[in-house]
Amino acid sequence: MAEGEDRPRQVDAGWLREQYETNRRSLKDITAETGVPVADLATLARSAGITVRHGINGHANPLAALGGPDDFPPAVWAAFARPGADKRIRRLLAAPGHPSLARAARHLGTKHETLATQIAQLEAATGTRLLRHAPGTGLTLTPDGEQFAHDVQPVLGTWNTRRTTAAGTIPRDAILLQCPGRGSGRDRDYCT
Repeated sequence: MAEGEDRPRQVDAGWLREQYETNRRSLKDITAETGVPVADLATLARSAGITVRHGINGHANPLAALGGPDDFPPAVWAAFARPGADKRIRRLLAAPGHPSLARAARHLGTKHETLATQIAQLEAATGTRLLRHAPGTGLTLTPDGEQFAHDVQPVLGTWNTRRTTAAGTIPRDAILLQCPGRGSGRDRDYCT
């Protein structure tokens, strides 16, 4: 090792489990922090009984470019752990105010089953129920869903700004969601 270089940090199996499994960080991301080579982290993970992710599941949390798991509410970090999270989150946030999930899906231009699956994925990732359907009132966010919406809005704004700046335009896969109950015709506001 050359003079002035830092020695790789010792990594505890419990800490690795927390970072890799709980916080869904990639081995590459952990390597950048600790200096321990990916192959050594993978060996330690396997010896500790941690299943090593491969392919797309092995990639860093998309929010890692904006900070680490401690920089975000746990539910937000967990929700972004899988690709396509921003689209799922936007669809969840557009669902309240509709009389049913089927109507929300139709309004969003997707299938009922797709929207139901996406919301179930978010609820599984966050570990809580986010949306409810009450007869007579339609779809509403649960108290946990309200908190999640409050926590995720600034992250989505930063996420969009970063993607738009990088691309020089609105991202091709961005979706504009009409917010229920906000004006009509040309005066309609759109949630992005």
